[in-house]
Amino acid sequence: MIQRVLMATINYDHPQHGQRHAFHGVFGADAVTEFDYLEMERQGVRTVRINERFYQAAMEAKPDWIWLQVQDTGVLLDSTLQRIRASLPTTVITHWTGDA
Repeated sequence: MIQRVLMATINYDHPQHGQRHAFHGVFGADAVTEFDYLEMERQGVRTVRINERFYQAAMEAKPDWIWLQVQDTGVLLDSTLQRIRASLPTTVITHWTGDA
């Protein structure tokens, strides 16, 4: 059963308010963690550090579901997702590309 969600969506120039609203409506605001990796990149945080922070966010949230929207940004690395998968083997990881 999905109770906790970690969202990592593309926020190029605006937060994904609709996705946030939907997840909050289904799971409750306290059960949803957001990770804005592109804002970190805009602030000059190195990719290695962003990926470490993403891994740590996953370990702290211990989500049942990680909802990704990474497309071709090149910021979140497959090695980080593999590391999360190894540490949280029951977590479902999906990638949404509905508008790509």
